[in-house]
Formats: sequence, structure tokens, C-alpha cells
Amino acid sequence: MASLFSRNSSGCPVAQLDYHGRWIKNPGGSMVAADKRYQVFVSSTYLDLKEERRAIISTLLNLDAIPAGMEIFPAVDADAWNLIKQVIDDCDYYLLVIGGKYGSIDPNCALSYTEKEYDYAASIKKPIMAFLYGDVEKLPGKKLELDSGIANKLKGFREKVKQGKHVKYWTSADHLAGQVAVSFPSQIKLFPAIGWVRADKITSVESLQEIETLRKRISELENQLGVAAHNPPPGTSELQSGSDPTSLNIEARFRYATGGVVARGSLETARDFTWDGIFSMVGPSLLGECEQEQMHDAINDWITDHLWEGIYSNELANAFDEADLNLEDQEITEYSLSIPPEDFHNILVQFLALGLIEKGDRKRPIADRNIYWKLTPYGQTRTLQLKAKKKS
Repeated sequence: MASLFSRNSSGCPVAQLDYHGRWIKNPGGSMVAADKRYQVFVSSTYLDLKEERRAIISTLLNLDAIPAGMEIFPAVDADAWNLIKQVIDDCDYYLLVIGGKYGSIDPNCALSYTEKEYDYAASIKKPIMAFLYGDVEKLPGKKLELDSGIANKLKGFREKVKQGKHVKYWTSADHLAGQVAVSFPSQIKLFPAIGWVRADKITSVESLQEIETLRKRISELENQLGVAAHNPPPGTSELQSGSDPTSLNIEARFRYATGGVVARGSLETARDFTWDGIFSMVGPSLLGECEQEQMHDAINDWITDHLWEGIYSNELANAFDEADLNLEDQEITEYSLSIPPEDFHNILVQFLALGLIEKGDRKRPIADRNIYWKLTPYGQTRTLQLKAKKKS
């Protein structure tokens, strides 16, 4: 199939002429003028459905669509199959009609060319309209498969289509044309396509120049985003960050068994951290959006895993000594460490000020009143720098 691309000042293709040289299709979909027409590939057996194909093609033309099908192919062979695939690729929609014949079979795969066309259209997720003859048994013998093996192939093909797509049934050429006339506009609404427009409706040179200006602006903004992903926001040089120290209050809660009685206990202490150290506790949780309380839990889990032994050996041992108890004689049955809400909120404020996190923007149910956070591009870079394994 011959094609011709119109190019802008940067040499980029903006439109394509079809094999008749009459219509222009915009690959990107953003510069199409009004009066769009859609190309429809009509797939069916041929000799037994000539009347039905004429009715479909006439209906599509009346709907300002561009029908394409086997009428334009010289023969059905290996070379023609490549052409068929190319035409299906270029079409906006695929229309399948099944009557009582299975059609010519490709010896290489034992499938009819009609079924091969359907399988290929489905594989590239082309929007499909399928129309099956309502009662095959009522068709005259010359329109039925007499070979039982081929008839079984047709039956299997029909079942495949019915299971994979919503199908409509027809009983005559006029009935089929009516079904197409109703289904095609609905298909356009459900599955909007790129479409084709006349060559004289192509975007003007002035519009292309404006598009090129916008493209350059987009490129500049993308460069700015790239810089922002590797650098903190302006105005953060005076803020604590990185290896600067900060102190967090920690509350230890635990259960212990003494003299056969289980008791609860708690104590408060504090530890110094760096801001990078705190951020590395929660950064991995924010690679996807994270609920605020889960962020708090991530910090608590980290300090419980990493600080309990030190607190156990020092603060907790001293507390038991002051109570005239020997810690080694007690059985600690449960423990957890946590930072108070005010310290956690201070952490959130600092991360926001440093440009590491921002509010999540995914759509969620109205009933979900939780607060969600995610990493900024700079936050993603810092997380990877802090957590990725370094060379030894």
C-alpha cells in the first residue's frame, strides 16, 4: 500500500495519505481537522457473501466510513497476507461477518484466512464488530460447508468469536446492513479512533510552527524536570538536611513476666539521627503512594528493629535496677518502640520543605479520608542514592 507523510519543519511526520491519495491520517491524533472519517476492514468469506458485503460497504459509505477488504487484494497468498495485515493495522475498526462457509484455508496453519484475519485483529487489540448468521441450518446447501471436518472448524470459529466478543446476529443482507448501521456509531463512541481527514484539511503552516514552538517549550520543561529530579528546590540551603543531626523522642512499651505475673511497662528516651537516616526509613514505602499512618509505622518498625537491643541493655536495664529488679530475671514477652505524633509531623514538615515528598494524587473512593504521600522526582533520586547497594 502506498503511503505519503507530510512533515513539519523538524522533519517529523504529521499525516499520512491512504492508498487512494485522498485522505490524511494523523498518527499522533492531535492535529486532525473536523469531518473525520474512519476506515473499516470488512472480513468474511467472499463468494457466498457477495451480496452481504455489497450491503455492508454501501452502509459504511453512507456513514462516511472508508471500507477496506479483500476486494482490493489481487490474491490470497503469502505476500497478500502481509498486505492484509498492513491494511488491518491502518484501519480504525475491524468488522467480521460469518455465514455458513469457513473459507479458504492457509495450508501453513490449517486456519481459514478469515479466522487468521480475526485472530490478528484481536492480537493487536483492534476494536472488533462481529456479525454471525442467526440460524446456519436454514441456509441453502450451496452456502453451507459439506465437509464435516471443515464444518467443525467453522463451528469452533463461531464459538471463539462468541466467547471473545459481543456479537450480533443477522438473517439477510438488508438485516445485516441495518445491524451495521446501528453498531458502527456505537463502536465509535465506545472506542474512539484516530480517523482520517481530507488532505486539504491538514493543519496550516502557522499552526505547525506554533506546535513546533510548543514542542520546544515542552523540551525545556522536561530539561527543567530532569534538573529538579537531581537537585533540591531553591531556598532549602538554610534547612537541616542530609547528614545534619536531629533528635527524636522514643517511647518503649513492653510486657514482662515476673514471679508468674505478666506486667506492662514503658519508658521514654531519645536518640540522634541524621535527616538522610530518617528519610531512608520511609523512602522505599513511598516509591508507590503511601498512606500517612503507614509512613509513621515504617519509622516505628525501623527503630524497633534497630534500637531495641541498645535500649534494652541501657535504659531498660537501669529502670529495672532502680526498681530493685534484675532485668535478666524477667521474661520480656512483647515490645515495641515508637515516636510520638508531634515528632512524626515535624518529620513530614521537613520532608515537604526539602522537596522530598508531596501529596498523593491517585483517585480513590470518596469514603477514603486518609492522607497519602508520594515521592517527588528529587525524592525518588535521593531514595535510590540512599538505598541502592554500593560497590564494596
